[in-house]
Amino acid sequence: MQLRDELPVDHRLAGVYRYGAALSGLVLLAFGLLGFADRLAFFDTDGEQIAGLSSNGMLSLLSVLSACC
Repeated sequence: MQLRDELPVDHRLAGVYRYGAALSGLVLLAFGLLGFADRLAFFDTDGEQIAGLSSNGMLSLLSVLSACC
């Protein structure tokens, strides 16, 4: 059984799910690109503040990769 078998094609929240996923992807992409723009250390344990969140180069890379997939 797959999820698409359970939900009808014209499910009323399908648009909300799509726009929410797109917005989340854009936020992750922006967070990752801001981290790359600040040239953060890749495995820094202190982390710099990017948009109010602690980040490093690895988290920036993972954010960009997860936004693109």
